[in-house]
Amino acid sequence: MTTPSVLHRIVVGLLLSAPAIAFYSLLSGTTVNVPYLDDYDTILRFVEGERSVSELLAPHVEHRLAGVRVVASTALALTGEIDFRLLAVAGNLGVLATATVLYLGFRPKADSPGKLLAFVPASWFLFQPQYWDSFFWATSALSNLWVLPISGLAFIALLHRQPIAVAAAMALTTVAALTQANGLLCLPIGLVLLAFQHRGRAAAAWIAFSLALGGAYASGLALPDGHPGGLSALGSGSVIFYALNFLGAAGGFGIPSASTAVGLAVAASVVVLAPSAMARNPALYALLLLVTASAVLNGLGREFISGPDYALGATRYRFYGSAALAITYLLWAEGLGAGRLRRAFVASGIAAAMAFGIASFALGIEQARAVSTRLERGIVNWPYSRRGLAHPDAQSAHDILGRAVSAGIYRAPQSSHESRNLE
Repeated sequence: MTTPSVLHRIVVGLLLSAPAIAFYSLLSGTTVNVPYLDDYDTILRFVEGERSVSELLAPHVEHRLAGVRVVASTALALTGEIDFRLLAVAGNLGVLATATVLYLGFRPKADSPGKLLAFVPASWFLFQPQYWDSFFWATSALSNLWVLPISGLAFIALLHRQPIAVAAAMALTTVAALTQANGLLCLPIGLVLLAFQHRGRAAAAWIAFSLALGGAYASGLALPDGHPGGLSALGSGSVIFYALNFLGAAGGFGIPSASTAVGLAVAASVVVLAPSAMARNPALYALLLLVTASAVLNGLGREFISGPDYALGATRYRFYGSAALAITYLLWAEGLGAGRLRRAFVASGIAAAMAFGIASFALGIEQARAVSTRLERGIVNWPYSRRGLAHPDAQSAHDILGRAVSAGIYRAPQSSHESRNLE
């Protein structure tokens, strides 16, 4: 007969793993071996070329996506061709990496519910398909979904006082910056962590490192086409509303008023939690600061396109909103007083997060399947119609794809069975 303690562990394990299993099952059933948007330029065009260091570090809009290019080149070297299904899986493993880093950084008090049980809401917030485009957009998945766990590890390293830990944090920060531009936010936030710990020498070294990395990164970068300029964007009050929508779009399901309200709640938590969270769990709070600062930084770079509503429709950014919900919940769960209040908070968090996750799957599954079908049909018809590719410049996409097929580095799927089964 099963004892209550064993049954409890089974139930907690199921609650914790169910959204992850559902998430990766949906990924495996919908991802296709078809490039999507930036993938033509950042992946196929890159691996077709000489793959020099200068090309590896070349800017793509305001990013230097060296991490994406390294992963693509490695996959090509190991398998002999580019398979976007494998790249999508590699990118979406960043969600698991984020959950792992959050779990390692989570420090509930001894008298709170068990750590695994208290972590359940974070799992449901993270593993859901509102950011369904990561299933198809390898460039976005390999950058957006990996910058947070890498940055989180950098912050954890900075809590250790050994010089080798600071060096490790510098290396991780460099990797984060070359994964996605908002990884550069580790520089000011890392300095805040060191200053909070009163580590003058380490802070001085960090400043020198920040100036070197930031200067090298900025060299040769240009603003996106049509951008009004840094000062104009900074002076726009719409950037604040954009940032709130960015933070709240996942929790508000893209509904304008609901998303703004969730964004306000996250922003208010950042302020209210600051004194206690910085003392109790500086690394986890630093990661919440990075997500919040990413919302502002993204607003400065993207708000000019269509105003604050752009953050609501750009589903690829909802991973950040999901992470904001998870981290905010974890920090509140750590800080609440002992006893019934904390147990009630965890129980309420589990109920709310499960409802959120179920609703997210209900909305995201059909979107993911629809895009999967469209991409698959487009690539199958492409050799005959020269159309159907998911890229704003049809001729450019046709040329890049044609060269890749001729060079034998990409094999377009010919049937539904081939495009839906990872080899």
